[in-house]
Amino acid sequence: MRFYKFEGDRLVILTAWGPSPRFAGRITRGLLIWERAK
Repeated sequence: MRFYKFEGDRLVILTAWGPSPRFAGRITRGLLIWERAK
């Protein structure tokens, strides 16, 4: 599941919290921020 939101000239994409594929026993989420070129 992913969550999207717009903040001015930015697009923020978040993933749901889930088990980390790299760190056993940890919970992580992904964050991606795109900013419009000016």
